[in-house]
Amino acid sequence: MEEKNALQLAKKKLLRDTRNGVARAGQDTLAAADAYCVDYKVYLDNCKTEREAVTYTVELCKKNCFVPFE
Repeated sequence: MEEKNALQLAKKKLLRDTRNGVARAGQDTLAAADAYCVDYKVYLDNCKTEREAVTYTVELCKKNCFVPFE
């Protein structure tokens, strides 16, 4: 029994963790990632073409007090 535990510990220490990132990340990390992605999802929904992307980006910049560089 003790030998099996030592083998499992050695295996865990030496071999790569094959679980995906969602399984390895904690709840705090997942919540932060979801919060980060909300704005990006809105951007993708509003910007289906390059023209829409430029228009949306210019409006977003104006809303956040950016001014044109001349």
